[in-house]
Amino acid sequence: MSDLEVISFRPEWEQYAWTFGGAAPVKRIRTPVVLEVYTEDCFAGRVRSEQDLVSQVCEFPYLNPQTGPFYIEGAGPGDTVAVHFVSIEPARSWAASTTVPLFGALTGTHLTALLQDPLPEVVWLWQLDAAARTCRFSARRGSYEMAPGPAAGDAVMGDAVMGGAHARLRALAAEYQS
Repeated sequence: MSDLEVISFRPEWEQYAWTFGGAAPVKRIRTPVVLEVYTEDCFAGRVRSEQDLVSQVCEFPYLNPQTGPFYIEGAGPGDTVAVHFVSIEPARSWAASTTVPLFGALTGTHLTALLQDPLPEVVWLWQLDAAARTCRFSARRGSYEMAPGPAAGDAVMGDAVMGGAHARLRALAAEYQS
C-alpha cells in the first residue's frame, strides 16, 4: 500500500459539514487512494473539562461536525464504493461523555415522555492511553474508578456516511478488537 497516493485533510472550522447530506465536496479524489482525515468529536472540541457544560460551551446546531464530503471521480449513482479503514485513532488523550437535560437516550424529551425528572447536566472525562489502547474513568463524585479497559475507540469511534442524490447509508465502524 506504500505506493498509493496519500491525501491528508484536516478541516478548518468553516469546512465542517453540520448535517448529513447537502454539503459541497471539500475535495475531489480519484481512487485508489489513501485518504487520511481528521475528525472532531460530537462537541466540536468545545467540551474540554468537567466544568464545560454542553449547554454553556456548545452552540446549536454546531454539534456532530462532519469531515467531508469527498467527491469520488468516476463514481455515480448506483455504484458500489468499497471503503477500508486502515486505522482509527483518538484525536487526543481524553474523551468526554455527558448527560444533558431533555436530550439523548437516557432522559425524557419533548417527544418521549418518561416518569423520572430530567437527568442533571454532567460531564465526565475519560483518560485514553493510545499506546496501551485503554481508557480510565474516574467518577466526578465519590471514589469510584474503573480500571483501564479496552479503549472506547476499539469498539466504536464514529460513523461513515455514504450518500447519493436521494438516499444515504450510515454504517458504524464497530468492530471490537481485543
